[in-house]
Order: sequence, then structure tokens, then C-alpha cells
Amino acid sequence: MSNEAENSGVSSVKTLQSISKVQKSDIMGGLLKVKQLSAGSNQLSGSISSHFALLFPYLELLSLDSNKFNSTIPENFGSLSDLKWLDLSSNEYIHGDLPNALFRGGNITSLSYLYLQANKLTGRLEGDQLSKFAESLTQLWVNDNLLTGSIPDETFASMTNLNELYLHNNLFDSQESLTLTCEAVTQPFLSSDCSQDVICPCCEECF
Repeated sequence: MSNEAENSGVSSVKTLQSISKVQKSDIMGGLLKVKQLSAGSNQLSGSISSHFALLFPYLELLSLDSNKFNSTIPENFGSLSDLKWLDLSSNEYIHGDLPNALFRGGNITSLSYLYLQANKLTGRLEGDQLSKFAESLTQLWVNDNLLTGSIPDETFASMTNLNELYLHNNLFDSQESLTLTCEAVTQPFLSSDCSQDVICPCCEECF
């Protein structure tokens, strides 16, 4: 091979490498700017990657509903400081406790819509977990899970913009009085059966 041809080949390789680097940079830069990611009803399976929070740090909407994920909710979702809408509903095999980082810790402060229904989430709905969203949360759907303990009546009642609350078909303490919640929330769908889960004074409005 002549020196000219050899130099030409080296130059071409360097050019391709340069183009590749630019493309990768552009792709990564594009991902970083993404604000909405909707991948519902796509038969996705396996674990929910913790890389979502790293690849899409400016997400305002993340919808992964109606897939087949078998996973806990990644702790670093709590770092998505701009997140306003999170939908992980109807995956059936999303399990584990509600992550502390999503509520107590983390940087999320303006979450408005949280849909976690129809999974296998366990643990308790703690008032101090939810209180950071007292002014932002408008809809909370956690029905059809395995949540236990008491329902934080006073916390829900203090949420000034909460208008839809779905808690039915869990394992909450029975004989629970939710007077404050029923008075404060526009559509408190608390139980699918007034004799099960909870007894609330607004049953006629709930069902």
C-alpha cells in the first residue's frame, strides 16, 4: 500500500471516529433534554432501570404503565427534581415498599400525579412521606396493592389541591375513620366495599 493510500485510510478512520463521537454526544445531549417519556403498554419486562434518572434528569413526565416489569421502584427516581407525573400502574409485579427517596428524601417537590395502582407494593402510607407534596399533589392512585397500616387521614386532608384519591383493595387497618379526608377530597375513592378496608362517612359519594 502506498503512503498516500495509507494516510488516506488513517484519515478516514479518524474522520469516522470523530463523527461517531459527535453522534454519541448529540444523542446523549438529546436524552438529557427529554422532558416527557411515555412507554406504556409495550410489553416491557425485567427490572426498571435506575439509569432513567441518570439519562433523563429533566423528566417532567414518566409513564411506564401497563407493562410487565418485575422490579422495585428505583431509589434514585427521587433525584428527578422536575418530575410532575409518574405512572407505574398496572405492571402487576412492581413490588416492595414505597421508596423513601421518592418521598422523604430526594429532590422531587412538585409531583402532581402519582399512579401506582394495580401492582404488588407493600408497606405503609406514611403521613410524613406524603406531606412534602401537600401543595402539589392532585391525584394519588395506589389502589389494588398490598399496602398496610393506617391511612394518614390528617395528611390527606391538608393537601389543598388533592381531588382524586384511590385507596381501595389494599390491606389497610379496618374500622378506619376518614372523616377529614372525605370532607377535603373532591373524589375520595377509598374502598370498593364499605365493610372492607375502611369504613368512611362518605360511602355514598365514593361509589
